[in-house]
Parts: sequence; structure tokens; C-alpha cells
Amino acid sequence: MKSNYYGPFLLLGAYLLYSVAHGLVKVLSGSVPPTQLMFARFIVAPFLLYPLYLLGKKTYRMTSPWLMAARVICGCTAMFFFFVAVKIGDIGKATLLFQFCTIWTFIASMLFFGERPSLYSKMAIPFAFIGLIMVLQPDFRTGIEIGDIYALLASFFYTGVVLSLKKLRVDNDSTSIIITNYSLASVFMLPAAGQWIWLSTSQWVLVGLMATFGLTGQYLFTAGYKYTDASIASAMALIGVPIMFVFGALCFGEVVNTMAIVGVCMVLTSLFVVTKYQ
Repeated sequence: MKSNYYGPFLLLGAYLLYSVAHGLVKVLSGSVPPTQLMFARFIVAPFLLYPLYLLGKKTYRMTSPWLMAARVICGCTAMFFFFVAVKIGDIGKATLLFQFCTIWTFIASMLFFGERPSLYSKMAIPFAFIGLIMVLQPDFRTGIEIGDIYALLASFFYTGVVLSLKKLRVDNDSTSIIITNYSLASVFMLPAAGQWIWLSTSQWVLVGLMATFGLTGQYLFTAGYKYTDASIASAMALIGVPIMFVFGALCFGEVVNTMAIVGVCMVLTSLFVVTKYQ
């Protein structure tokens, strides 16, 4: 019998690995194109999963190819914008703004799918936007920082990934979704290959670590949700944000002022409420 701490421990491990992977993205993105980093992140999964199908351990099933294609396009676009945001902006702020996909998903589900939100969720939405403004602190003369815009665009496109997954999970198993997503995403990156560079030995090592940490984090994330109550998982899903703020401060010297800290707390509280009561 699994301990009550087993699932949360796996989720914590996942977010720690994600933090390191995204930190490596920031380090590498100064010299390696984002599309090349994305290809490295995507291509690992097919190599590991294809043998399961060749050996008959898994049965492939995909009933919604066009929806899957839309998911891949949204996912690749979201990751590209997020990687650019991490490259030119603060990694902690980019992670927080990316998590705003929870709010977009909530609004889209209410408008287009007829879902009826709870009173708590409705109250959390304006609270989240007030916190967002406190984090962004836009200058009325220069506007919002370009890195923040990319992070918000990433969150918007990732909403398409979340919404498509709701439908895909009905008729398709998780492994089929993962292998199709990563395989198509790898192919989707190939037209940009002309911009890629030949990596040095140290860059190969860092790219390999980035891809490995990302894939391992995804595995721990999937397994952790299986052994964690929904309410606890909702809270754990947000722990990556403060981890990335600390990671950014320690490794990249990123500074957050008092108003931004208050805004971060407001957004995280709102995201937790929406996720828990949606």
C-alpha cells in the first residue's frame, strides 16, 4: 500500500526537475535556437516509447487525428513562446504567467462548453487579474515587457492543449496521446532545422540533461497525479511557481519587489481556488 506522501513526493520531484530543465533552457537559449531545444525535448519520448509498441506491450489507438493535430500546433506554439519568454525575461515571472492558462481554460470552459463554475471560482477571477497587474506593473509609456507578453501568449495557446486533452482522454489512452503528440511535434520542428547550430560537447551534455529532466519530470507528474487527491494535487500544481522564483533569484540574480510578491500570492491563491472548485 502506498504512503499518503507518495503522490505529493512524486509531484514535488516533478516540479524540481521542471525547474532544472527550464533553468537549462535559459542557459542554453543564449546560443541555441528555441526550436532546436524544443526538438531535443520532443524526440526523446518516441525513442523510449516506440519499443513498447514494437514488442506488443502497448496497443496504439487514436480516434481524433485532427484534434490531435490541433493540440500539437497549440502545444508547440505555447512552448516556443514560453522558451522565448524564459530566454529574454525572468524565469520566475514567466512560469507564473504561463500558469495563467488555468484562468483562460476556466473562462473558455464556461463560455464554449457550458460548464457552470462555483461561486468561489467566479470570485477568484477578478482577484487573479488584479494580482496579474501587480506582477506585470505595466509602464503606461512603454507598456508591458516583451518577455511578459510572450509568457502570456504561451499561456493562451496552452489553453488549447488543455481543452483538447479533455476530449482526447475520452477515447484514447495516455500513452497513445503522448507518443502521437511528441512524434508529431518533433516533425513539426524540422522546417526550422536550417537555423539550428552544431552543438559543442558541453552543449550536447546540457541539452541531453534538459531533455532527460523534462521527460522524467513528465513521468513523475503523471504518476504523482495517480496517487494524489485532487485537492492536494491542485496545490502541488502551483508549487512550481515559487520554486522557479527562488531558482531565478539564486541562479540568475532575478529580483522581485514587494508589490510583485503580493501579486504572485494573489494569482497563486486564485489559481488554487479555480483549480480546486472548477
